[in-house]
Amino acid sequence: NGNFDPMISLCVFGAEAMHKQATTAERLIKAGGVHENNQVDHGAGFGALS
Repeated sequence: NGNFDPMISLCVFGAEAMHKQATTAERLIKAGGVHENNQVDHGAGFGALS
């Protein structure tokens, strides 16, 4: 596998990490533990990664 691109791998890893973070945030929001503003921050972070 000489075509391995660490940047692509990093991007995928980052997207997965953001997805997990967002999922955790959604659970907290449902539990009433997080303000809606934080969900906007997650969206901005995910947009910056893609």
